[in-house]
Amino acid sequence: MGAKTWEEIMPKSLITLSLAIGLLVVACNENKNPVQPEPSYTVSGTLDIWRCGVGDWFNNQGEDHRFGVVTGRTAVLRFISSEGAESVCLTDDSSTFRIALDTGSYSLVIETDYTWPDTVPDLHVGTDTALALNIVYAWFEPASLRVVFYYSNPADSLGEFRERAFLQFFEDRMEGMVVVDSASRTVRTYPPDPAIFAYVTYAVPVAAEHTKWQVVIRAQAVFLEYETFFPGGFYVDPGYYICMNR
Repeated sequence: MGAKTWEEIMPKSLITLSLAIGLLVVACNENKNPVQPEPSYTVSGTLDIWRCGVGDWFNNQGEDHRFGVVTGRTAVLRFISSEGAESVCLTDDSSTFRIALDTGSYSLVIETDYTWPDTVPDLHVGTDTALALNIVYAWFEPASLRVVFYYSNPADSLGEFRERAFLQFFEDRMEGMVVVDSASRTVRTYPPDPAIFAYVTYAVPVAAEHTKWQVVIRAQAVFLEYETFFPGGFYVDPGYYICMNR
């Protein structure tokens, strides 16, 4: 007669009991140190925008600084964690914002149609946090880009037909960011009579799905790449402004 197996020697009730004990041990081990979720906190605040500089009294007399109130637009706030995860919120009409964030360190990127992206680094969230954010205008007109033809002698003007041909070439390389067909044309001569030099400025609308700063970056890249193709005196003007008392 051959040797008996373990199952034949061990009573079935004990086998069932040992399996149950084994499952209980595994279950206890799995829940011994459960992962606790990081607590989240509310980050809220306001966004103000200034002419020329934050706190510049001379250039901001009588100005309301609340971004949503003075511009009628929203700002995009991107909270980027140290691990690279991104949480996004928008300012409302009164220029306030609110978002729930997990405990951790963040970089805050502020994007608007009136400024270059602005970054607040090393923002630590470990409790409910209130922020008073400030940005400075880069330009006042977010909906268009200025393309300028400067003539040191007004008699050398290319004329509107040829100018618009160059604008069409420019638009073809702007990847749909501008709409040249709707561009308005303005001619200014200095001094008025007799004119010594002239500026012909086209206000080229920015496509609705793009922000001004994205368009400016692309426009400058196109100009640098094709600088020798465009006529002398052709340049792109983002619409910067001059600050008084500077």
